[in-house]
Amino acid sequence: MTRFSTLRTLFKRAPLIAFVTSILVCAITALLAPLPAPQFHDEFSYLLAGDTFARARLTNSTHPLWEFFETFQVLHHPTYASKYPPAQGMFLALGQLIVGEPIVGVWISTALACAAIAWMAGAVLPRTWAMLCGILAATHPQVLDWNWSYWGGSVALLGGALLIGATLRLRRRASWKDAAIAGIAISILANSRPLEGAILSVTCVGWMALTPLAASQIRRFTSIDLRRRKRQVIGAITLVLAINFAWMGYYNWRVTGSATTLPYSLYEKQYAPTRPLAWLPPPTSQPTYRHSAMREFYLNWELPNYLRQRSLGGFVEASLGKLWDFARGFGRAPTLALAFIGPPFVLRRWKWTRIGLLIVVVCLLNSLPVLTYFPHYSAPVAPLIFLLFATCLSRVWSRVLSRAWSRGGFAIRQRWTLPGRVLVALILLGQSVALVHWIIRRANTDATSWNFLRQAFVDEQTRGDRKVLVFVRADPGYYVHNEYVYNSPDINNAPVVWARDMGYARNRDLIDYYVQRGARELMLLDNGRQLIPYNETK
Repeated sequence: MTRFSTLRTLFKRAPLIAFVTSILVCAITALLAPLPAPQFHDEFSYLLAGDTFARARLTNSTHPLWEFFETFQVLHHPTYASKYPPAQGMFLALGQLIVGEPIVGVWISTALACAAIAWMAGAVLPRTWAMLCGILAATHPQVLDWNWSYWGGSVALLGGALLIGATLRLRRRASWKDAAIAGIAISILANSRPLEGAILSVTCVGWMALTPLAASQIRRFTSIDLRRRKRQVIGAITLVLAINFAWMGYYNWRVTGSATTLPYSLYEKQYAPTRPLAWLPPPTSQPTYRHSAMREFYLNWELPNYLRQRSLGGFVEASLGKLWDFARGFGRAPTLALAFIGPPFVLRRWKWTRIGLLIVVVCLLNSLPVLTYFPHYSAPVAPLIFLLFATCLSRVWSRVLSRAWSRGGFAIRQRWTLPGRVLVALILLGQSVALVHWIIRRANTDATSWNFLRQAFVDEQTRGDRKVLVFVRADPGYYVHNEYVYNSPDINNAPVVWARDMGYARNRDLIDYYVQRGARELMLLDNGRQLIPYNETK
């Protein structure tokens, strides 16, 4: 009895189990694999935000020679800051402050998200299956990818789990605490993935507003009590959102000089020749680029992609590619089998599963007009995907996979549960194999790729207490997505200052500004790179 009591007590702490599972996966992977080095433009921008926040600042002053440091996804005027919302940067700052590694902040956000998913699932599933839902998320290859990069996913996953969990609970009872959680969740989404978070928030609020309270609630309280509770719900969520929007306005004002201008919007106005969504008309004026790398990226990669999706055929082709990226991202585990065998077990039984599936479809369709799609764009609605998976697992576990014909038509017999349980066990075993495969793949990371070499050079200069100025010059055919020119918030005191080569005459201004630094030139070639002392006489 003591052993079973201990297990029951453990299962009651489903969020804690999910949190610990996620942290253990991180710890094991960190022992076997090198810590990730930033690779994509977005990652460097988020790291700039995290480093800025870790220094107790919201933004940075514009450098007097800022033209040398222009780069992708980073504002330089009116202040020097990331263009992205601040939530991801805040978690990166947390990791940097705790142990000096921003990636630890990512691990914390992922563990919190998995705990929130287990809490969310507890609204509709028994504790054991709620715990399993959180573990499925913690070990899913897509979530693990977000957990091993700097460009986000887990923070929006956390916000989505809290919002969906609060929505499921508010359908049953009018609680100001759940309403406050919903407000916090919407705030997290607004500060991580505003567009996708807004779509999820609207659908969840509509779900709450259109769903009458459970009959037990109506019998329990008088009409006066119900009205009072509804006022408490509205008041709680309104108060939290008011505080959040005041914060967002203040942050915008510090970065852009206007409370209503997002850093993202200002950056797009300064640099983008397109709109974020394919169906929006192009800007009336085109930006002027001072550097060939940025001109190549925006005019020869992003603009053709935008124009192609403006046509019906191009939009359909791109949409199919985005749907494939979504399926490939979330289908990299045996739980994908539940998408084919699970719906008959749950969609007819529970109305919330049908509404949940509809919300997933709506959020996915909302991603189609976005110029480029990555699976972390769907992070806000991902908790609902994991919840549907876990619900399918729980039903398959208790139902046999044999058919019976009755006068009423097709039916599922509720007996002989062994085949269903064997199938669930095989799916969970496959999930474990997928986890091991992911860890092995990370352990075999190529540490000689360009981003690891860049990070190793910065670390070497930091350990040697040396300060260098590196001018970056790329061949015309160089892959512009592998970008070196990203700097610390405190450029003047950074061990390495990365600058764009603007010609010998202009470069002299920067060399004179950093007269105490040794100048070098990094040549980015089609087949490699070459770091040499800077020579003005060539």
